Amino acid sequence: MQTYAEQLMAEFQRTREQAAELRERLRTVTATVTSPDSLVTATVGPRGQLLRLDIDPRVYRRPNSRVLADAITTTVQRATVAAAAKVTELCQPGPPLPAEHLDAALGPTDAEHAAIEGEWAAIDAYDAFIRSGEFADYDGYGDPPGPAARLAP
Repeated sequence: MQTYAEQLMAEFQRTREQAAELRERLRTVTATVTSPDSLVTATVGPRGQLLRLDIDPRVYRRPNSRVLADAITTTVQRATVAAAAKVTELCQPGPPLPAEHLDAALGPTDAEHAAIEGEWAAIDAYDAFIRSGEFADYDGYGDPPGPAARLAP
């Protein structure tokens, strides 16, 4: 029984390491596509988020905002499809990764990281305030003192 439990733990650990490795490889996926006229180049990340957009200065020779907008949209869409294909390829030979699990596999977005860091900053501020002892004199009436008042502009 002990040996079987050890085998299960070893398999679990191996699977966990493989998942972490896959997550890192997925996070680094990018796809770059250039429009047929070579005037627009788009690079997207694993979720299809636009990372870089290059527009050749030759677009000013034939200024047509609608044509340029369409070229940008089409090029970004093609890059997104290419990135999705790379993500799918990385997830092979296992079963296809359902779309609803892709975000979990990729981890938090930059915006989600920023929100989490903001929450931690607020928690750290309150923690420092409580540790400072200022709260000890609060009698329970009125607004309690706190770091929010000190942080306000």
